[in-house]
Parts: sequence; structure tokens; C-alpha cells
Amino acid sequence: MKPRLAILLVLVLVLTAVLVSSSTTAGPSLQQAAPKLPATGSGGTVEALVTIGNRQRALAPNKLGLYPRFVLAENARVRVELRMPNAAANDRVTVGTMDGGRILVGEGAGAMKAPSTQLMAGADSRVRFTFEAGKDHGVYRVLARRGRETRVFEFWVGPRPPANTRRMAAN
Repeated sequence: MKPRLAILLVLVLVLTAVLVSSSTTAGPSLQQAAPKLPATGSGGTVEALVTIGNRQRALAPNKLGLYPRFVLAENARVRVELRMPNAAANDRVTVGTMDGGRILVGEGAGAMKAPSTQLMAGADSRVRFTFEAGKDHGVYRVLARRGRETRVFEFWVGPRPPANTRRMAAN
């Protein structure tokens, strides 16, 4: 493992532990209609639109770059639209899983499934990807990184989520 990657993974693990132990904020409300991400951000804030089944939620990360945890069914698929205002068109964004699951690249039956991939930011500074959770119960984290900007999505698969988990079921 490359030293920089190892340091980054340790940093993300520590930041995740700090967030889980100190999180007291209520998550954003669930939206039935598809919310749209603002065209421009303030202060370089990364925002995301997470879609599970027919439900969507617009999110902003906390100060550590972590998004609220979602509860998923086994093998669930989650569509993510991530806006990185500091990214220019065609900037590379690395998206990868940290605890299992896969990133789907492409559409339909021909979609490639991989633990990580590099995506190109569009002219709107956004990357779009689908995460597929595994069948094993527990936490699944997805890391998105562009240069020094790092964001972490956290998903829980299983019947009993730990404390501080906000449920967004697909049904």
C-alpha cells in the first residue's frame, strides 16, 4: 500500500470515529420530489444528492467532510450526485469503497463493478456514480477524493443500526 494512501485511510478512520462519537445534529428532511443541487456553492462546500429507490435527500457534509449515515437493505443500490465546486470540467475524482461493496460504472446489465474508479467532473463540477452494498451486515463507507478534498458517505446494512443513524429506507 502506498504511504500516502495508508495515511489517508487512517485519517478517515479517525475522523469517522470522532464523528460517530460526537454527532448530535438532526439530519436533513427526506424529500419526495427530486431536489436540485444549487448551481454554485458558497465557500467551496461540497453538496450531494443521494437517491435510494424512489427517495432522495440533498446533503451537505459536516466540517470533517462526512455525510450522515444511511440504512440500506442487503445488496441495495444508491445513486449519488456529488458536486465539488472547486473542480473544473474533466478534473479526475477518485471514488472507492473502504469496507466492501462496489462502484458501478455505466448503465444497465453492461455496467462495470469495481471497488474503486476514477470519474471525470462534468462542466457543472459534478460526478455521478452508483454504489452497490454487499450482503454482509455492517458499515460500508465510500470515499470520494479530488486532490485534498475528501468526502465520505457511510451506509449501514442490517436490521439494527448503531446509535446516531438516520434511516432512509428504499420503501
